[in-house]
Amino acid sequence: MSWSWYIYTAKPASDVIAFDGDLSAALDAFLEERDIDDEMAEPGPGGPAPPKPDEVSAYRARFRETVEQSVLERLATCRSTYAFDYVRGGLQASPLQVSVMKYALDALAPCVVDWGDMSLELGERALGRIAKMRSRGNLRPSAPVAKKKPVKLRAEKPGEVRAARIFLAIKTASRDPDATFDLRQAIAKLSPDANRYLAMLVEEGAMPDARARKELGMDAAQLIAVMDEIESALRTS
Repeated sequence: MSWSWYIYTAKPASDVIAFDGDLSAALDAFLEERDIDDEMAEPGPGGPAPPKPDEVSAYRARFRETVEQSVLERLATCRSTYAFDYVRGGLQASPLQVSVMKYALDALAPCVVDWGDMSLELGERALGRIAKMRSRGNLRPSAPVAKKKPVKLRAEKPGEVRAARIFLAIKTASRDPDATFDLRQAIAKLSPDANRYLAMLVEEGAMPDARARKELGMDAAQLIAVMDEIESALRTS
């Protein structure tokens, strides 16, 4: 028997996808240098969308439980989900899982953790509790802090968030055999241009509209129509 844990984060889908790549690289490098055979849940972006606060309150009320207001307020700000699937034991059973969870909670803050059955906990509270558990250490050891000039983050380019949302929906569906079957049926009905866009998205990841138009040789109206078509298919699959 297995279940899933979910981290609901205030970060956009594009950031969650980027974090997944960062975690994968950090974990590969960490394990390459160590002989570790701890069991670990399968991490990845996607899973159910963050539930609405009133849905959580109503569900937990069935068990005569009240959800803390601070958790509900944080949940209302969450936009994306990061999942740990095929959990087969408690967190303390795997020191490596503890290290990975600490890494994820720190990177995806501010967030809320769903330990299953809408049993929610603020990310920082979970991180403080997990910090006391036996782990395999930091996945990426801290380097000496060098003084750097403040880096100005660029704004998200037009279409980038929408492309990330489509990419995330496809990756989420691919983790579920039933959803994968429905997705294949939906994709089979898409236009050739929509299939070209999907193929590019899967191969190269989310990108701004300007780059997508250049890669596919489409104008703005054509690209918008293609993305509308794909999102409509995903909603009904």
